[in-house]
Formats: sequence, structure tokens, C-alpha cells
Amino acid sequence: MKAYRYRDKFQLVPIFYMPTAPISIYASHIPCILEYQVEDIEEKLPTESMFREKGLSEETLKLGRKIPNQARRRKEILHLLSSFTNFYFFEYFGVKNCWGIQLPMEGVNQLSEEEKNKFNSQTSHWTIRGYLYPNIAEELKITGFTACKEYYAYSHDIDPHSYDVDPLEEGMAFKEQSLFACKQAVVQLYKDITFSFSWTLHRE
Repeated sequence: MKAYRYRDKFQLVPIFYMPTAPISIYASHIPCILEYQVEDIEEKLPTESMFREKGLSEETLKLGRKIPNQARRRKEILHLLSSFTNFYFFEYFGVKNCWGIQLPMEGVNQLSEEEKNKFNSQTSHWTIRGYLYPNIAEELKITGFTACKEYYAYSHDIDPHSYDVDPLEEGMAFKEQSLFACKQAVVQLYKDITFSFSWTLHRE
């Protein structure tokens, strides 16, 4: 999977560009990094008085006021990516937990005997849907777009049934004014975990 960048507005980066991010050959949900521009807009939160009573600082509240606009922009970009590509992009929301056992990151046939015995003697746990690892906070800090080695390039010859990302340059041009035209001079970059899997999985 390659990276995709739409001008200087947003960039989708495969998770393996994060040095310590976990990757599994069994996963059907592919973690990605979405890097995107957002206008520096604050919106008053309906729960600010309650947060103040609980001791939240004004500095923390100021950061919280930027979240609604940031979340809207992220959702709009993910909807566009799902509309114009062969992938469905989404985030984990809601309580959809389940009982589960842990799969190895690599093939079972590559496990040592000790690892196989440990795998076969597991006990099920109530599992929270999520993506987490010790360095995630540090690796999600952003000062600019990640420099990627390979990008999806524009082509009219992409097979619509392939796993390639269909380029967005023409398809999203009509959204330039409404979605990506920043009205304010101050623009911030954000970096979030998102997930994707190929639409071909739904077509079967």
C-alpha cells in the first residue's frame, strides 16, 4: 500500500511509516495515518461549566474547543476517500467490543514450539476495539506532512476492481471551494489513526 497526498490539504500514510506500530498479516482492517489541514477555529463546548467545576484549566478547554471542527474535517475527508477510491475508510466509534483471543502478528507456521503452545493455551478476554502501542502519542505528533517513499500516481488506466486507490485529483476538484478553501490565515495540521479495507470484500 502506497501513500496518497492531495495537494497540501491532506495525506494518507500507511501505518508502516510509524517505526514501532504493530502490523498483523491476519488483519482485514488496515491502519493508516490521516494528516490534514484544519482551520484554527474554536467552538464553545456545551459542557464547559461542568469541566470547570471538575478543575479543567482554561488552556485545556481552549484545546477542546478546536476538536469539533477538527472532527468534522476528518469525517469529510474520510467520506471523500471512501467515495472516490476502492477502499472504505472509517474510525472505531461506539461500544462494539467482544470476546476474543490474540492472533500472532506473523504466520502461525513461523511460531516456535514454545510460542505455539502459548497460543494454543490462551484464555479468551473481553476485548476493546482499538489501536494502541506504547509510542503512539509520540509518533502522532506532527510538524509537517510525513515524507513517504511511494505515492499513488494519477492514471486513467487503473482497474476499478483492483486494490489500487483510484486517484482523487479530478473527482475532488469540485469540492475544493467548499471543503478545502481555508478562510482564515491560521491553519493547523493534525494526525489521526484511521482504518481501511478494500470495497472488493463487500462485493462478494
